[in-house]
Amino acid sequence: MAEPTYMDLIGKLDLELSKISPAQCPGLLGELERLKAVLWARVLKSDMPSEERSTQIKDLLDISEVAKLLNIPKSRAYELSRQQDGFPTVRIGKYIRVHPSVLDQWVTRQTR
Repeated sequence: MAEPTYMDLIGKLDLELSKISPAQCPGLLGELERLKAVLWARVLKSDMPSEERSTQIKDLLDISEVAKLLNIPKSRAYELSRQQDGFPTVRIGKYIRVHPSVLDQWVTRQTR
């Protein structure tokens, strides 16, 4: 039997989400943020050489830099980082960082 794809897993999760009560939603959202951090850590710790990986981590942008690149107010950049359809972020404690290539991909998806 073939290993399930991530889309298979998301489909199953979507079905299961309809079974949880609204009171369970905050806890689930917290777990989803934790899983998001775990996945970003895996992306950043991929099989690339450690020198290349450290360069990739150094390249992370803070919200001020993102706002400047997008030519938007910093408050709007923070808002987009919190929205589900906003740009993907890496959270390090209270700090929010964005990888430039991920931001480029997000901008491309916004283009009409």
